Amino acid sequence: VDRMLQMRRQIAVTSPQLQAAVVASNKAETLRNALKVRGDAAKREYDRLRQEWTRQNQAYQRTKSDERRMKGQLRGRQARVRAARNEMARWERQVKTESFRLTTAEKEFTAADPNRKNSFRSRRDTAKRLLDNARRQLDRTQKKHGAEQRSVEEFAAQQEPAAAAKIREAKQTVDKTYRAKEAAQAAYRKALDQWQVANKAYFTAMATRLRLKAEHNAALEEIDKIRPTIPNPPAAPR
Repeated sequence: VDRMLQMRRQIAVTSPQLQAAVVASNKAETLRNALKVRGDAAKREYDRLRQEWTRQNQAYQRTKSDERRMKGQLRGRQARVRAARNEMARWERQVKTESFRLTTAEKEFTAADPNRKNSFRSRRDTAKRLLDNARRQLDRTQKKHGAEQRSVEEFAAQQEPAAAAKIREAKQTVDKTYRAKEAAQAAYRKALDQWQVANKAYFTAMATRLRLKAEHNAALEEIDKIRPTIPNPPAAPR
């Protein structure tokens, strides 16, 4: 009888504790599941933004590559301008040289004896032809240099501002996406930390619930074993 009363007193104590443990474990499970859903959503958002950042960064790198290619084309055009300028300078020197030779040849022709005029006339005519050719070549190279210079200026005016705008826009986009990705990663880590705390609390609550349940069931089983041996078992305490 004493043992039965002891077990009944124990059940009277553990029963509300078990009920409280059931409520606590259910609450801990609900919180854990909610945080798991939140963490999964945060991870999906982080993965999405990470992929988006990768795409935007690749687009940014392609834009930078396009800018480098454009600058390479511009350098090529500038090299043609320098080549045309050098050729123009060479023909300018040639015109000066041929002008000096023609002046010298004319002086020699004027001062030559009549019987030597033909020889000096031929030299003067050759100097004239060479000077005319040098002037034609100079005129050609001047036009070429002007055309190449205009080509560079037009290309730079059209391409450089557009390339700079594309770089600036792509950089702003990739930076914005990066910040969003980092924020999503921080949110995911926070959600994961919260879930880990809740998960630990859930298992702690379940361990308490299972312990109390085992003690409660053991007390009931012992009462069931004792009851047949007692003709008039005492009433359960209130």
